[in-house]
Amino acid sequence: AFGRLARGVGDRRDRDGVSIAEALRALGERGDPAAARRDSKDLAAYIELHIEQGPRLEAAGLPLAVVSDIVGIYHARVAIRGRADHAGATVMAARADALAAAAEIVLAVERIALGRTDSVGTVGEIAVRPGAKNVVPGECVFSLDLRAARDHDGLVREVLEEVTRIANARGVEASVDDLARVPATRLDPEIRDLLKRAAKSVGVDAPELVSGAGHDAQNPALSGVPTGMIFVRSTGGSHTPREFASIDDAALGAQALANAIKELAT
Repeated sequence: AFGRLARGVGDRRDRDGVSIAEALRALGERGDPAAARRDSKDLAAYIELHIEQGPRLEAAGLPLAVVSDIVGIYHARVAIRGRADHAGATVMAARADALAAAAEIVLAVERIALGRTDSVGTVGEIAVRPGAKNVVPGECVFSLDLRAARDHDGLVREVLEEVTRIANARGVEASVDDLARVPATRLDPEIRDLLKRAAKSVGVDAPELVSGAGHDAQNPALSGVPTGMIFVRSTGGSHTPREFASIDDAALGAQALANAIKELAT
C-alpha cells in the first residue's frame, strides 16, 4: 500500500452488503485500509509480469512486450431519471424515457472514444426501472468506464458534457457518481530499457505497448517508485475461461523477469 486509497474506502460494500473493511477483518487484517502506507524510498524498483489481455502480441507474432504507459481509468455510475408512463397511453412526444436517453449516451460514449487516439469507453452494466414491458422506463442506471493514455481528463470531460447535453435535450435528469479515477501513468524509461535488454537475453526483440488495463504497477509508479512491466502474449480474450497463455510464452516472460531482477541486483 502506498497511501493512495481514498478516505472511507473501507466502508464501500459489495452486492452482498459486505464492506471492504469487513472482508479484510475476515482475513485477519486490522485497521483502516486508507491509512496503510509504505515508504516508496524503501523500494529500488517494482517490476510486474502480466499477460497482455489483448490481441496485439498475438497479431504481431511476438511472445513478449514492454509496457510504456498504463492508461488513466475513470469509473462512474450514471443515473438517468425520467418518468414512468403507460407504454400505450403515452404518446411519443410526451415521454421522458430514461432508457432512450441512456441509449443515446451509450452511443455517444462509443462515438467520442472512436474519435480519439488511444481512448476506449465502455458501458458494461445497465439496469432499467421499473422493468416492465408495458411501461416507459422511468429510471436507468448504468456503469461508465473511460480509459486513455493521452488526455484522459479531456476524454472524461467530453463524455460528461455529452451526458448533460443529452439529458437536457430529452427532458430527463442525470446524475453522475464518481467511483474511481486513476491518472494515466508513464512507466520509468530506465526500467523499460532494462526490460528490453532482459527480453533480448531470452531472444525476444520486445516492442513497447500501452496497457489498456489497470495494474498494480500504477500504484508504485504514481508513488515515485521506478516501475516497469512485461507483457506475455495471451489469446482467447480476457476475463473468460478461454483466456490462455502458453507455457513457452510464460516461461520466456518468467526468465526475462528473473534476468531483469538479476541485473538490478548487481
